[in-house]
Amino acid sequence: FVDCEEAVVEVNNLIENAKTTSVQGLEYLRRELNDILKDIESMNESWLNDATLNEALGRAHGDIDLFEQAVIHYGAALQHKKAKATIKSAEQQANLRARWAVEVHNQGDNKEAQKLIQKSLEQLDRLNETFDETTERLALIGSAYKRQAQISRGKIRLDALKNMEKYYRAAWREDEDNTYPFANMLTAQAVLYWIGADRRRQDDYK
Repeated sequence: FVDCEEAVVEVNNLIENAKTTSVQGLEYLRRELNDILKDIESMNESWLNDATLNEALGRAHGDIDLFEQAVIHYGAALQHKKAKATIKSAEQQANLRARWAVEVHNQGDNKEAQKLIQKSLEQLDRLNETFDETTERLALIGSAYKRQAQISRGKIRLDALKNMEKYYRAAWREDEDNTYPFANMLTAQAVLYWIGADRRRQDDYK
């Protein structure tokens, strides 16, 4: 790479490729991204202090399901002293941290996984308090609670399901043309009804 902008372009090209690759193709993209990082480190390691490059690396790692590395790169972008990172980076860092928590749980460390999800929820709450609520952030909170429900038992799982329903409902109310929060809201309602924790809802979404 001649300069940092060229490295950013290369990472963004990989992001575009990730949109259409199959699950089987992810390993190839992971190797390709690792090669890009090696090139950056060998040519000019100081570029890794560039917020724009770190944002791109965060997105690229997230798109190929390398969640821990994505969280680290987004964190580097957000900590940049010139404050160049976007709000989107903070949202995605929180989202990918919650997805990483499921991996940590599957590796046998539920305590650390719960901490990761709690940190994501606190981060998203701060963003809502600072910049007002949006459909995207409300849905991300719902998603974090969905993942908490996946890795929990007993009261923690029940509370997570209730909060999943609550925040996906709030996200849908902000934008009733958005089917993603609506579908997840109905999923949470169905599970809560199935386990006997909620009543059957009739015409509640009309």
